Amino acid sequence: MEIREGSNQLKVLSIIAEFESRDKFPKQKEIVTELPISKGAVSNNCKKLTKSDLLSREDKEYHINKQKLLELYRTHIENYLTRTEKKEDYENQINKINEIKTQIKLNINEIIESELRELILEIIYQVIINSRKDANIKNIREAFLRSDSVIQKLGEFQYKNQKSSEKSKYLIMLSIILQPTYNIFPEIESISRVNINSDVLDLINYLDEVE
Repeated sequence: MEIREGSNQLKVLSIIAEFESRDKFPKQKEIVTELPISKGAVSNNCKKLTKSDLLSREDKEYHINKQKLLELYRTHIENYLTRTEKKEDYENQINKINEIKTQIKLNINEIIESELRELILEIIYQVIINSRKDANIKNIREAFLRSDSVIQKLGEFQYKNQKSSEKSKYLIMLSIILQPTYNIFPEIESISRVNINSDVLDLINYLDEVE
């Protein structure tokens, strides 16, 4: 599936994700009712999404294939894993970033299928649901980019609050590679509190070395 494809597919996904957040699964007519696009356009995009295996249909009800969504997001994350070119002024930071990129690359399946799995899915779902209100999110790729921003902020929160767990380790590692600057953890004025239940593990010592 081409994740840059159009806004109507994302709109269809947003309705289904919203239904699923209420433990319901919509039929096509319910999707049509919720969207300002024609019945034919909904039908066509449902067929495309089903063909790409991102949707499944059971008893005329549509379900998002969460495993496929994660696979697409994993492919998206892999685009960040190209080694960063060294620059003299930031050599130490870039060396550390490249070390973490290598670790993530070697363990990408474990990371995506770890305790972080449900959190990543929840973030992507919420971004997709909210995309109908955000003109800057027009396709799945842009939804993934917004999800990256959320993961980055959550990683900063975990780091700043010394939350130590397997989940926080991977979250912080992802946050580092998603940083747009060489300053790995810049100070931010405020960040919303996030309730993440974690088992305590002694992993922050390693992460603290990433400066």
